Amino acid sequence: MPEPDDRSPCGRPATGPAPGVGPVAPLPGVEDGPLRTRAGGLEVAAIFDDHMVLQAGRPIPVFGQAPAPSAVRVELYDGSGRVVRRAAGHEATRPARDPLPQPTFRRTQGGSGPWIAWLDPVDGPGPYRLVVTSDGAAGADRPSGTERLVFSDVLVGQVWLAGGQSNMELELRNSLDGKQFVDTGRDPLLRFFNVPKTGSVDPAAEARSRWLSASSRQLGTMSAVAYHFARRLRRMLPEGTPVGIIDCYIGGTSISVWLDRPTLESCPEGKSYLDRFHQAVKGKTRSDMEAETRQWQTRFDSWNQSVTTTKREHPGLTQAQVDAACGPCPWPPPMTDTSMYRPCAGFTSMVDRVAPYSLAGFLWYQGEEDEPFCRDYKPLLEKLIRLWRSRWTPQAAGSERRNAVRPQRPAAKGEPDGRLPSEGPSGRMGPLPFAIVQLPQWTDHDSAAAGRDLLHWPVIRQAQWEAGQDLEAVYTICTMDCGEFDNIHPADKATPGQRLADMVLNRVYGQMDITAGSPTPHQMVMSGRGKVLITFKHARHLDFVGTCPGSPTADGGLPQGRKTRRAGESGFSLVLEDGRTFDLAATIVEHGREGTSATPSRRSAGGEPAVLLDLPAPVGTTVEGAFRIRYAWRSWGPAPLYNEQGLPAFPFDLTCPR
Repeated sequence: MPEPDDRSPCGRPATGPAPGVGPVAPLPGVEDGPLRTRAGGLEVAAIFDDHMVLQAGRPIPVFGQAPAPSAVRVELYDGSGRVVRRAAGHEATRPARDPLPQPTFRRTQGGSGPWIAWLDPVDGPGPYRLVVTSDGAAGADRPSGTERLVFSDVLVGQVWLAGGQSNMELELRNSLDGKQFVDTGRDPLLRFFNVPKTGSVDPAAEARSRWLSASSRQLGTMSAVAYHFARRLRRMLPEGTPVGIIDCYIGGTSISVWLDRPTLESCPEGKSYLDRFHQAVKGKTRSDMEAETRQWQTRFDSWNQSVTTTKREHPGLTQAQVDAACGPCPWPPPMTDTSMYRPCAGFTSMVDRVAPYSLAGFLWYQGEEDEPFCRDYKPLLEKLIRLWRSRWTPQAAGSERRNAVRPQRPAAKGEPDGRLPSEGPSGRMGPLPFAIVQLPQWTDHDSAAAGRDLLHWPVIRQAQWEAGQDLEAVYTICTMDCGEFDNIHPADKATPGQRLADMVLNRVYGQMDITAGSPTPHQMVMSGRGKVLITFKHARHLDFVGTCPGSPTADGGLPQGRKTRRAGESGFSLVLEDGRTFDLAATIVEHGREGTSATPSRRSAGGEPAVLLDLPAPVGTTVEGAFRIRYAWRSWGPAPLYNEQGLPAFPFDLTCPR
């Protein structure tokens, strides 16, 4: 099997917007223009709105713009009209390289500038009323000298920001059983905010964006992954805990779209994205780029309408049949200096417009678009995690390696942890949790028919897994069983959403009775002549189940629960120093103090399940030098190893010690 070649063409376009995604319909009574966020010269960020959810147990920043000189006051009222929190807003600046607008008592003498106020933490769910007032001298845009903004039905609970590209973008209404969830999943304490998808700041679009509840007819436009994540949190956190989701994603975007320019300029991997962008727009005038965009939009709209009509008239068609009927998606769109697909666009026009709104943490599902440049993904993902965290918690932007202080005390079932979601046992504020969906399996029909695998997706999966191993409060979930052949947008979004929820319930909220860990390689040793023994963490019991996604009970006569897989069926392979690769047979065994038993594992006293690999003869007796063992190191292929909770094993590529 060939090693990844980053110079190889990636074939027909694979990524793009999620199926069925379109602009969110304007809400009745919401006009264009920055109305709901402004009163005279006073302005708050668009994320503040009626029905919003604020983060419990953390300081609450409220921020916006106001004329200077002026005094901004923020007050939070309970249902009886009593002020429960009050703070003064101070002017602040946010230069491009500063991590977060910091409150300062310095004031300018004219014009308008940013301000921020910090409310002390609140724990009760509410509802509350948030009032923002600006007092200052009367002027042309301040006839009374006083402006006031009031937001009602404000809840306090757990808030997570969901970011990424099309598989996070795929809306609930277009997911598996989505209509059923839209019709029956009404919950007034589950709320969401769709950040407008744009390549440049659009105040009119921001003014139309609203916090909505799961009881709204707009529920279908929520991220399906984020919905299932939030739904499970609502069920498993203490009764009455509100959950809010900030949807912040654009289908078809590379990781460079979600980073700022200083970060991209700081490393060769980031500079390569900037160089490709500059080359794409070189020599084009603004009118050239606008004309290209109009022409592409016409083609894309026509194709999108054709897909919608075909699916409506022939609901039983597979994705491959739809592609055959409608032709390939006209992707990618032309690159322009205002495109939402250009480097930095999503960060500057979306993420940075939300920061530092109070959060419990981040959810991330992205990486498909970066396939051709998979070797650049790992350093950029780590930089993205640090950058986003720095916009919210600059005091935690230091060491984030695994040797830092981390929460340890578990909570009893149903008991709230008592700490903030990112607070360590010492009481310090640690980095905000960052939960990653590792890419599932995928290949397109043409590549599979040709036996072609560039091995790009395994490299991206490895980067996502290593982030969860190396960085503090970064957690990666495995979805190797969630892929769909020839469909880069799997319809099942409940599984990744629920696994994300279980991960943060266990690691962040301390509910240790919820199992979240997939089998992870722990130790690998030579075991006799021509054999390798691998033990796993998060594997009290192991089973081989099927082979590829879509074969949970049997595949080619392979029943569920069989403890042996032949070479080519186990997912394990051997890679020699010269690049030769051999598929390996594997047996689940019991490994204990007395050594290795060939008896299939049932977790008896003193033993733990492990996988015993047979190196092929004569390689097993003559191999010299270093060699590597891989598991599920394919874009699409056998990945049958599961633990007793039904969680698939992480893919890996590790050197075997001699």
